[in-house]
Amino acid sequence: MAICKKHGEYEAKTIGSGDFVISLNCPMCNKEIEAEQAKERESQKLEAEKARVVMWQEYAHIPKRYRNVFEFNKRPNQNIKQWDKNSNIINIGGVGGGKTTYLCYLANTAILEGKTVRYTLT
Repeated sequence: MAICKKHGEYEAKTIGSGDFVISLNCPMCNKEIEAEQAKERESQKLEAEKARVVMWQEYAHIPKRYRNVFEFNKRPNQNIKQWDKNSNIINIGGVGGGKTTYLCYLANTAILEGKTVRYTLT
């Protein structure tokens, strides 16, 4: 039996023999370490995805003030999956109706889905 300062007694396991013996850590501590490492890997994946999105937003010429017009962890728009490779969208309406915001929202969501987007003004 061994004693973990955090979790108390546990059945100790060792590897090796003679002068070379390694004691394995507390199983509960090992699970906590593995969970923390998994959380860190997930965080790194999210940061890499954000960097990819920012790169494609710059390539698409989406104005900087509209680059955060979406929730990063959600993929809400089913219509984006239906777009063809060469689809275009034209949005017409009065001043202050939210046309730019909506189109940038769609463009950002399309970038999250791995689609190529180009923002232009006419």
